Amino acid sequence: MKLTELKDLNSEIRKAINVFLKEEKMTLAKFCRVVGCHQSQMWIFLNDAGETKRGLNTGTLQKIGQSIDNYYLFR
Repeated sequence: MKLTELKDLNSEIRKAINVFLKEEKMTLAKFCRVVGCHQSQMWIFLNDAGETKRGLNTGTLQKIGQSIDNYYLFR
């Protein structure tokens, strides 16, 4: 990843999560249980059209990435 790619990080993460939800036919509630985050926080992040510029902290992003890795590994 290049430093210039950081400017679009939130929108790229939103796209990746939405693609994952669609491909796995997973509800947001189940996704939040799998990755261990609060559903309302994730809903706000995914549905923010840029008005509030809501993001996730790096610890949460790492936890999501690790949980998705484990999901694919153990399903």
